[in-house]
Amino acid sequence: MKLYIVRHGRAVDWGGGTTDAIRHLTAKGRERFRETVRAACDAGMAVDAIVTSPLVRAVQTADLLAEGLQFEGEVTADPILATGISGRDLPEFLESHADCGAIALVGHNPHFTGLVGDLLGLVGKFCMKKGAIVAIELSPGKVRKDAKFLWMIVDGKTADPAR
Repeated sequence: MKLYIVRHGRAVDWGGGTTDAIRHLTAKGRERFRETVRAACDAGMAVDAIVTSPLVRAVQTADLLAEGLQFEGEVTADPILATGISGRDLPEFLESHADCGAIALVGHNPHFTGLVGDLLGLVGKFCMKKGAIVAIELSPGKVRKDAKFLWMIVDGKTADPAR
């Protein structure tokens, strides 16, 4: 299974009556994420499912991803992606998507930095930037033991996860 970990794009700051749940993407955040999706398409990204945190900035990012990938399915929301999913929780979460060859999860930090760091053995050496997509190959039944890094794209450019 291919797993695409997608951190939401740049969003408006807190304050002025804006709560965390309703923070939306900035125009620049939308523009840069579209560049990232174009580069991800060039890298061969295609998905069978897109699951997002229900927070506004993540839903908007998921919608941009679906649009850019010409994804014809329904983007679904799961509250666990708002509160955080760990490498330990991932196998059970993916069981409900066992029919997918490729799935994109759209969510937040620090959860996604921890998840990618755990899967790739980069705990403390990795930080997932806003609007980044990390592609990982997972072996059936060995989600946490056999994850293979494929690529990472940030702001439309390939990046090294150890930096």
